[in-house]
Amino acid sequence: MEAGTANVQTSFETFAERWSWGVRALVQSGNEIAEVLDLSAGRYYEMDQQISNTFKQMFTHLAGNPHLSKADIEKMDWGQVWENSNFNTARNPDYSASSFSDAFSHMGDNVSTLGQVGQYLASDDVPDRDSLGDMFVPDTGVAAKVAEIQQAQQAAGGGNK
Repeated sequence: MEAGTANVQTSFETFAERWSWGVRALVQSGNEIAEVLDLSAGRYYEMDQQISNTFKQMFTHLAGNPHLSKADIEKMDWGQVWENSNFNTARNPDYSASSFSDAFSHMGDNVSTLGQVGQYLASDDVPDRDSLGDMFVPDTGVAAKVAEIQQAQQAAGGGNK
């Protein structure tokens, strides 16, 4: 703080002190602005996430796996949402051996179910839950409705189906 004459030294001390107070005021103003912007940025981020999740859910329900829960969809990023869509499946079909194996397994399950239904249609018996396995789980009342229709047909003239 010793610079030349007393006049220069006093002027320099005054300048340095004012400079430090000015810098202090600017730092405090900067901190206040940062706090306000941080709160706004947080709100903006939350709104952006909510809008993004809403659109991910809409897209998934329209063109993706409709069995995914809201929480599952929100965990996925947009790349994963696109990968699980029908558009991506049509654009990039899976011709792997495991894909064909899964498809044949599903076809076998469908043939088995159709066989069970065909056996019922060929007979005049009313199906019960045990004979058709899990086809009527949960109980939708289909078996009771079929029995009611058959009884009405038999009462009306003994005709079948």
